[in-house]
Amino acid sequence: MDYDSLKLKTIYSEILQGYTFYDSPFFGAIYFKHFTPSDFSSIDVYAEKFFNKAVNNGILTREEKIKQLKEDDFWPSDDERSLNELKAITANQLRKKSNESIPSVIEMLTNAIADNKKEIKRLEGKIDEIVGQTAEGYSISKINEMFAFNAAYKTKTLDVKKFTEEEFDDLEPEQLTELIVSYNKKVSRINTEIIRKLALEDSFMSHFSICKNNPFTFYGKSVCELTSYQTELFIYGANFRSILTRYGDEIPEDVAKDPDLLIEWNDARTIAEKGPKGVNTNGNFTVPGAKASDYEKWGFNDSNSVNLSKEARKQGKNFSMQDIMRLQGH
Repeated sequence: MDYDSLKLKTIYSEILQGYTFYDSPFFGAIYFKHFTPSDFSSIDVYAEKFFNKAVNNGILTREEKIKQLKEDDFWPSDDERSLNELKAITANQLRKKSNESIPSVIEMLTNAIADNKKEIKRLEGKIDEIVGQTAEGYSISKINEMFAFNAAYKTKTLDVKKFTEEEFDDLEPEQLTELIVSYNKKVSRINTEIIRKLALEDSFMSHFSICKNNPFTFYGKSVCELTSYQTELFIYGANFRSILTRYGDEIPEDVAKDPDLLIEWNDARTIAEKGPKGVNTNGNFTVPGAKASDYEKWGFNDSNSVNLSKEARKQGKNFSMQDIMRLQGH
């Protein structure tokens, strides 16, 4: 068994159990509970309380801190300008991508957006370092502490907290930091990319396929009791199973095992079935801006090409997009 497969099986087990085990050098065995939407909401309500406490203690808000930095001529105006321009460009690219139908253009936009997001993150980090502590930042740090406190349990039954409020308040700074960093590191392993891969694993799909899209049948509890990870896994499982059931053996084997390729393949197939917006030029169906690889993803290639003008004369009619797709074998 390779490492990636073992990692997926381990995380799948954690999602089903609803917790992640951690052996802390300071505290020993800790079971980090996976939160439900209700758990998140019960903690998020404290954000305003922590923010107001910071303000009352004289900590400046982000807006006030930025104003002060500008007045003192310490504000990185060039970085701010670059950041705003990059955000505007990225937002425009996202709009274009949502309306685009040509696979190669979608791929180009996806790569550009990913690069822009990396640069946006870098610039935001640079600016945040200059801004320093703010009331908003204090609130976020306290919320992170509450997440770690409320997630930590003594046993896998998740019925006894690892720390009492008094014990948690008495933690040494290095202990508190270790707990929060370890919690964030553990739960960050379970992300959307991993969950999408899990949704195509045989270990998941073999059981999911017989639950008739019923989360209670699969997990044995109501939807409101599901953790966020369990809900996300179920949704991706339902979407992927729908694609796999609809197209079956038409999907290439390598595509059927890769969530990104499967989504791309399904999008291209959907576009093909609806009909890409194209024009008939000299008897050939063309889409402005499309490359050879795009036609292949739509199902138009040299191996199954059809001379549309010849077929139209033969049948004495003008072809609709549905006629074109039929001639191409769809």
